[in-house]
Amino acid sequence: MRIAFLQNLWHVHLGVVALAGSIRRAGHDVAAFVDGGERDLIGAALKRRPDLIGFSCSTHDHRWVLETAAKIKAACNVPVILGGPHATFFPEIISEPQVDFVCVGEGDEALPELLDRMAAHADLTTIPNIWAKRDGEIVSNDLRPLIEDLDRLPMPDRTIYYKYYYLRRNPAKHFIAGRGCVFSCHFCYNYALKKMYRGKGKYIRLKKEELVVEEIKQIKDDYGMRLVIFDDDTFTTNREWLFSFLPMYKRDVGLPFVCNVRADTAEDDIIKALSDAGCFRVCIGVETGNETLRREILGKRVTNSQIEEAVRLLRKYRVKFLTNNMVGLPGETIDQAFETVELNAKLRTDFPWCSILHFYPKTKVAEIAHEKGLLEETPSYDKLRQTFFETSVLKQKDTDQILNLQKLFNIGVRMPWTIPLLRVLVKLPLRKLYHLIFLVTFGYRYMKANMFGLRDMLVFGWQNARLYSRR
Repeated sequence: MRIAFLQNLWHVHLGVVALAGSIRRAGHDVAAFVDGGERDLIGAALKRRPDLIGFSCSTHDHRWVLETAAKIKAACNVPVILGGPHATFFPEIISEPQVDFVCVGEGDEALPELLDRMAAHADLTTIPNIWAKRDGEIVSNDLRPLIEDLDRLPMPDRTIYYKYYYLRRNPAKHFIAGRGCVFSCHFCYNYALKKMYRGKGKYIRLKKEELVVEEIKQIKDDYGMRLVIFDDDTFTTNREWLFSFLPMYKRDVGLPFVCNVRADTAEDDIIKALSDAGCFRVCIGVETGNETLRREILGKRVTNSQIEEAVRLLRKYRVKFLTNNMVGLPGETIDQAFETVELNAKLRTDFPWCSILHFYPKTKVAEIAHEKGLLEETPSYDKLRQTFFETSVLKQKDTDQILNLQKLFNIGVRMPWTIPLLRVLVKLPLRKLYHLIFLVTFGYRYMKANMFGLRDMLVFGWQNARLYSRR
């Protein structure tokens, strides 16, 4: 059987490449098609004569997915399956006429089983993790247990994306060493996913150190790269695994790398080991400079002192750091938003990052905002934008000023002496100008944080400008 994955985001989707490995091991054919990489996306996919069309669907790009699936159905009757976060949390999307199947949760075993049954002309409506339709009625099947032993899965297959020159030659390539997160921050999908999988097996899982190194080394040798980016939610929570992995990585890969570190897990020996292994930068979630908001609204029990201590260690061992920040929190005032600027200025953040909080349904922070009466209605995923940098759905007094501050955030952090001036500028109706300033500062910061050259950055900007224009 043949499956074709379609997407509109210009990147190697780690979930899809993991599925591709399992699908190929089961004896089926798999291909990926990226909007913008093909003159005719749907035509290119259908030319492959797929037996199944797949979409990994996030909340905010689900509208594009449904529109594209409808066009496919108008052209032919190839069945369509949706997976990914949106399908997992909102499987009722199967009620849309252009959707035939939904994969809830992990698809490593469910999707190959679906293709096996299609090949055998067997019943397609009794597969765990798969929602299907039977005579117009929706059949919802139970979740199968989590895959606790990730080592029994095949190596992810990235070759499905590497027909595209930019993805193949991208100097920064992404990897993941495990699944799950120890923490349950209110703004994160892990909060809902843990509830969904309660009693279904071990949530935190890591691949064997040697297998992670082997995967990275193979891509390095075959396609080349300058920077390895680990997308694990928190890379440093399992000390035993980390101290075993890092020497192997240094010996067999030896490239600069990026990882996520939570401030309250940043101990001296951990940061030293990261530095010794070649860590170029870490990402630390500051989120907000106001401890009360961080604790009560975002559910993150990390203090400013712990963040400052983590930064002290990073500077001690000469590891650069990016801080993740957000504004537009429920109940946040403009003064509290400026606390975030001031804390980052105090930290002398190498790469300041600030987005606008999105209220994804089924997250705790969305429930809090609704309880406070700050949303017009029950949180709806249909109002979410493709970008985290444009606007907010919150209805509170300082929202306009806070949105302006997000655009000027980098200036305030880099040049703290401008903060008094920024307090005046955020009150002015100059959003378009501020947005242009944001794009320039964001682009420069992104280029430096990911070791991009000017050509790499121009290609990246062109691809994402196209995506932004059709949000």
